[in-house]
Amino acid sequence: MSRETVSYQLADTDTALDIAKLLAGVGKVETASERSFKLSYYDTFDWRLFDAGKALCVSQHEDQSDIQVESLNADEILASMPGRLKTGFADDFGSGRIRDMVEELIDVRRLMARLDLHALRTAMAVRDKEGKALFRLNLESIEAAKPGSRARKALGVRLVLEPIRGYAKAAEKAMALLDDSYQRKTEDRAPFLKGLDLIKVTPGDYSSKLKLHLEPHMTAQQASHLVHLTLLDTIERNEEGTAANIDAEFLHDFRVAIRRTRSALSQLDKGVLPPKVIAKAKDDFKWIGQQTNDMRDLDVYLLDFPKIQGSISESYRDYLTPFKDYLVSKQGKAHAQVQRLIGSARYRKILNDWRHYLTEGHQKSSRGEDAELPVKELADSRIWKAYRKVMKEGGAIDEDSPAEMLHDLRITCKKLRYLLEFFQSLYPAGEIGKLIKALKSFQNVLGEFQDTEVQSNAILQLGRDMAEAKKAPVETQMAMGMVADSILQKQGGARRAFHVRFDAFSTDEVKDSFKKLFKSRG
Repeated sequence: MSRETVSYQLADTDTALDIAKLLAGVGKVETASERSFKLSYYDTFDWRLFDAGKALCVSQHEDQSDIQVESLNADEILASMPGRLKTGFADDFGSGRIRDMVEELIDVRRLMARLDLHALRTAMAVRDKEGKALFRLNLESIEAAKPGSRARKALGVRLVLEPIRGYAKAAEKAMALLDDSYQRKTEDRAPFLKGLDLIKVTPGDYSSKLKLHLEPHMTAQQASHLVHLTLLDTIERNEEGTAANIDAEFLHDFRVAIRRTRSALSQLDKGVLPPKVIAKAKDDFKWIGQQTNDMRDLDVYLLDFPKIQGSISESYRDYLTPFKDYLVSKQGKAHAQVQRLIGSARYRKILNDWRHYLTEGHQKSSRGEDAELPVKELADSRIWKAYRKVMKEGGAIDEDSPAEMLHDLRITCKKLRYLLEFFQSLYPAGEIGKLIKALKSFQNVLGEFQDTEVQSNAILQLGRDMAEAKKAPVETQMAMGMVADSILQKQGGARRAFHVRFDAFSTDEVKDSFKKLFKSRG
């Protein structure tokens, strides 16, 4: 007989006493220990661990606490360490396998409590008349709860029988009795996933990626409304995390959705929505975006601070500490401004009015001349036009062109990128995916060229502000100047890389793909 364990699904009301009565003819059932413990599961807001087939659990029993990474696809603990989460960021894990495994997935995101499982495990042994153990039993009852909630829901009671070598007949007799009363448990679905079902939480219900499912038969107006409603949902889903400053990605996703909304108003909605509606929405979402600029800039500096320190000589790095303190102070003030924004009546009215227009108000409004155009036809035309503009602007840039031309091209590329993302469900996934990837590679160089100049100037300005406020010793100002110079030096490399990346984007293969997918045959 195999020594593998056998599991049974029991009723929620079954106890160790019920099992002892059932197996009394096999041997005496003794309770060896009874242990209660709590399993707290964590993931990021956008479910990065779940998407990778993993779960992070903090197991707590009395004063002992352990962190473990589990596989959702197999009953397996991939890594574990003693301890508990302090902040939810990767720094909580020190150095080692868990840190490497988790940080690769969550990056700068914070782990949030997703589910609590409360378990009671009773270990039992069945003995013969001489007191020898014939086999072991573990009775485990689990309840699921939302983190911080006292309300619990029964996940089930499980009995596990573990045979002991040399006593196969006793184990077989016990299994025969158990088979008559209970169903063997063959389901290998992770308790984490079952617990989420019970508390009505859907893993993977949010992603920062734009997920739109447009159909070719849709009108341009229907597609426009779906795009905007999807973006509006993303804005609202990130409000709470942004206001609470849980991690920097909430504000990032919030701002990306705002930028995409503004881009759609300019690129997609012209001729589709009424001009007055477009103009007002542009002003409204521009205002919202502007209120968040300072906080995002400061978030980026703080996230990049280790790199900033590492960009200068080691002997000067400690002089940057006042700079970091200054950034933290300013970020706190900028965050307070964003909190006021999200809590303001003007902000709420903008979003409520916009949702009302998209769901009901448009029925009483005039339509643009292209409102009834099939969305596929609109997409082909708009993407092809944006692509040709990218090629024209990029082809005009040489080694002597002013920086403004690269900045303008960056904006044009961003517009093309947004159009491709809005409409990608209308085209073969593999083909449009390759074009988006090629454009991203090209955009990265333009972004680095722009960012190096902006960041270098911003750090110098921050240094002047600190000096004026008497918060920057001379050594700190010198170190900040070195940082600004180090950043600016990268701009030359980005400028040289531009021509290589643009040439790669300008190949016949890429041109033919754009023509095939988007150029009108008419």
